[in-house]
Order: sequence, then structure tokens, then C-alpha cells
Amino acid sequence: MKLVLKGDMYMLKDIKKIIFGKSKKDKAKDIVKGIVLGTAIGATAGVLLAPKPGKETRDDIKERVIEIEKIIKLTLEDKVEEAKDLKEKVLSNLNEHIEEMKEFKNESTEDVKEGINDVKDTLKKAVEKTKEDIKDTVNDIEKNAKR
Repeated sequence: MKLVLKGDMYMLKDIKKIIFGKSKKDKAKDIVKGIVLGTAIGATAGVLLAPKPGKETRDDIKERVIEIEKIIKLTLEDKVEEAKDLKEKVLSNLNEHIEEMKEFKNESTEDVKEGINDVKDTLKKAVEKTKEDIKDTVNDIEKNAKR
């Protein structure tokens, strides 16, 4: 589907990229990459710097992994919710603009019809006036011819 914007042709996906920047998929990938990388660095640092026995360290790592899973899940749920909200806003705005365009089309159509009727009326009056002028001229000629 193509969209006309001030005479230039853009693909819809290009317009989305201009308006919203990265695609939702790319943003989500960046977020997940950041979370995973931060988690890996934090976990590694925690294991290397913790003066604990192996069993305790493994238990701590399990707990951290569970916490990280929860954080990732909450983050993704938040992003999904944000995407749904954005979708609703876009659809709402789009519907408003569609209604405005329909109103503009209807008003423009009425304006054109009124303009056409005005031109018709003006032409009718001009034709009637011309007929009257011709009749007057013919009568004047007939009067002058009788003299």
C-alpha cells in the first residue's frame, strides 16, 4: 500500500520508520539484548567476587536467574502493553482523520455543486438578457424599417 505525502511517494513501512524510528521488533530485540547482557555481566561479576562456597554460589545464581526471568517477563509484558496502547492511539487518530477527510469531501462536493448551480443560474440569466436584448434590437430595427 502506498501513501501520497506532498507529492512524494513513500512506502507505509518507510513512513513508520520515519515517525517511530526503529521497528517494534528491533526495539524489542535491543531491550532483550540489553537485559541479557546486563544480566550476564552482573551474574559473572557476582560469582567471581562473591566469597562464598560453591553450593551457596550456585543457589545465589539460581535465585538471580529466577529474578532475571521475572524482570524480563515484566519488561516484555510492559512493552507489549505499550505497543497495544500505541496501536490504539494510531487507530484512533487514523479513524479521526478518515472522518475529517470524509467531511471535507462532502463539504467540497457540496461547494462544487453550489458553484455549478451558480454558474448555471448566471448563464441562464445571461441567455435571458441576451434574448431580451435581441428582441429589443429586432423591435428597434422593425420600428426604424417602418419609418
